[in-house]
Amino acid sequence: MTALSLMAVPVLLETTSLPAQLLHQWVTMYAYGHRVLPGLAIVTCLIYLGVAFTRRTRNDAWVRYGLAGIVTVNIVPFTLIFMVSTNNTLFGLERDARVAGLVTTDIETGKELVTRWSRLHLMRSMLPLVGTVIGVTAVVDEVKM
Repeated sequence: MTALSLMAVPVLLETTSLPAQLLHQWVTMYAYGHRVLPGLAIVTCLIYLGVAFTRRTRNDAWVRYGLAGIVTVNIVPFTLIFMVSTNNTLFGLERDARVAGLVTTDIETGKELVTRWSRLHLMRSMLPLVGTVIGVTAVVDEVKM
């Protein structure tokens, strides 16, 4: 997930000088990520919750597995709470440029919006990372037992 903010977005920002092109590239990048990443977080959450359920009577590690799942899937509410307005603005600007041929923003405003999205996405990407750390600590503690 972090690769989008750390690599893909900087390439878009450095190599694009036309607002319509930048917006189209962002929408395309978003579409690829949206096809995979939310589902991956949900499946990961379900795996963690499944492990938590099977471990609930054996030891206390089940709590961390459950927490890892919940933290990981929180990319969904994070998106809804913090990112939807930026996403919708970018989608609207791209739609206007594509459908009506209207470029209603300049390149600097487009870059600012994509940069804002990138920062929010980087924060959101920390949730699965934190979930992984929590899950790994549970595994390590179980291996020690």
